[in-house]
Amino acid sequence: MNRIVGLWAVLCSVALGFAATGCATTEHENPYAADFAFARTQTDVPEILAALEDGVITDAEYLESAQLTVECLVNRGFGAEYLGEGRLRVAAIADQEFAEMDDAIRACAESRIDILSPLYWGTLRNPENRDRIELLLECFKRFGLIDEGMSADQLRAVDFDNPPWNPLSGDYDGCLTDPINYPGGAPDLLPEENPPVIKWENLDESGEG
Repeated sequence: MNRIVGLWAVLCSVALGFAATGCATTEHENPYAADFAFARTQTDVPEILAALEDGVITDAEYLESAQLTVECLVNRGFGAEYLGEGRLRVAAIADQEFAEMDDAIRACAESRIDILSPLYWGTLRNPENRDRIELLLECFKRFGLIDEGMSADQLRAVDFDNPPWNPLSGDYDGCLTDPINYPGGAPDLLPEENPPVIKWENLDESGEG
């Protein structure tokens, strides 16, 4: 029994997933200063606090947060693998239930990769911390996913779980992932030199518990 989960933190009192907005900043301030300040109140993990200290998340710090999350899950008895872009594959072993898995993911991720992932990808793909809805609006219109007359307020009111456009569109997924740079975008980051701790040996060949 396994699942792939996407991990996102809540920063500046808004979800920095697919419906977030930028956070207000003062002139000459790091556009993500408020996000970093809030993030520091959401974790007590020393390595994560150290990564947040200077207002910049490096590749190494981001990968370390993934590694720490995987190790935490393995220590709780789950198989785990980092897949990139803040996604983890987590497998239950023996008689573990999805509820136990969900509890473990929350406990391990919320103070680790969930903290750094939105900041890492946000600063990389949206360095000015522009309003995400405005960015999505521009991207959706660029690829003809929505009517040209749709406003940001109208898009903000859309239920993204049941959108009025084709949710299977590759352009839709691309805009959600990186609305500024799609179809180019920042490269994914995988821990090639420092692979995550993975313990699949307790699973059967199908990967099912």
